[in-house]
Amino acid sequence: MTLTSLIASAIITLVPLGGQLWDPSEICGWDTWATYIDGKIYVCNTDDVEFRKSHEIGHYFWDKFMTDKQKELYKIEYDKAKKLWIRAFYRDYGLSDMEEDFCDNLALYATKENSNPFVMKRIRLIKSFLK
Repeated sequence: MTLTSLIASAIITLVPLGGQLWDPSEICGWDTWATYIDGKIYVCNTDDVEFRKSHEIGHYFWDKFMTDKQKELYKIEYDKAKKLWIRAFYRDYGLSDMEEDFCDNLALYATKENSNPFVMKRIRLIKSFLK
């Protein structure tokens, strides 16, 4: 599966600022900017919509297409990165759990944002999963 076909297969709803993402507590412009629920992606239409959309597509890929073997391989690299702590992550959010880190890194790959060498190793692994 290519990144392009992955993006094309995802169901994405762009929500205007102030609009409801999923439930009344999830309003664009408060503290939730994107969510992945029941196979559907909801993203607030903000300046960084491409990164947020790609991050949520990462959850979709993780949920629908990642094999247990791929998750094990990613866990090995994630655990190595955690030993390096914050300098090995694009943002603190990736430290919260392995899937969030995976999604951040898939978003970096999709949006072609440059990243540090510690993150690039995991991005190369994600590229191999998409082949």
